[in-house]
Amino acid sequence: MLARSHAQRLVVLLDPCHSGGVGSLKGPNGGLVPGYTEKALSRLATGTGRVIIASSRADEASLEFAGAKNSLFTQHLVDSLRGTARTPGDGVIRVFDVFNHAGPKVGSDSLGRQHPVFKASQMEDNFPVALDRGGVKFAAPAPAPHLPTDDWKRIEDILVNLYPAGPQDQEIWARAGGDLSRLRLTGRGRVDWFAAFRTLRQGGGGACISADALIRAGLDDFLHHQDLQCLLGVL
Repeated sequence: MLARSHAQRLVVLLDPCHSGGVGSLKGPNGGLVPGYTEKALSRLATGTGRVIIASSRADEASLEFAGAKNSLFTQHLVDSLRGTARTPGDGVIRVFDVFNHAGPKVGSDSLGRQHPVFKASQMEDNFPVALDRGGVKFAAPAPAPHLPTDDWKRIEDILVNLYPAGPQDQEIWARAGGDLSRLRLTGRGRVDWFAAFRTLRQGGGGACISADALIRAGLDDFLHHQDLQCLLGVL
């Protein structure tokens, strides 16, 4: 199909893997779905002004966190095209800039488990792929309900103890209506919880996430946890 195209400039985006849970990918037989090989990507990129951007290396899988609207790669790709990769001054979003923005973000958020790939053939310039026309790109997050600082700290301390691996532990954040792709995860549990609660208090972290939802999700796992029960009565 690509060989039949007469377009002078062509960008192909590949994100072929489908998630079956947090950080896991499933193929038709339940196994991991690998990325495209270097040889295959080079063959696809043959032609004038052709660019292939793939979500992962050949020996990696593309991550999709439970509860997230898009895969990790697609989320950062969309953000790039919406304007985060625009060139200062002219507002033009160019193909190299899209990859240079999305690639490191994916690598960081996946804790080094996923690395997008860029392949190009006979490119003469960093050509535009989108135009940032300004305006509101994202809906403003709803403010978090007012809670005393001590209550926020109590909730955080309890969840750090119950879910030491961080907001992704046992999918607690996603089960509470949050979007893990909106968090910057480092793999350090307490650090990630601190950052997640800071985001939550600013109204971010996902469209449906709330302190109340986190407590209720925690009680699903720890039904008789007295501190969680007490906090639920405060909210």
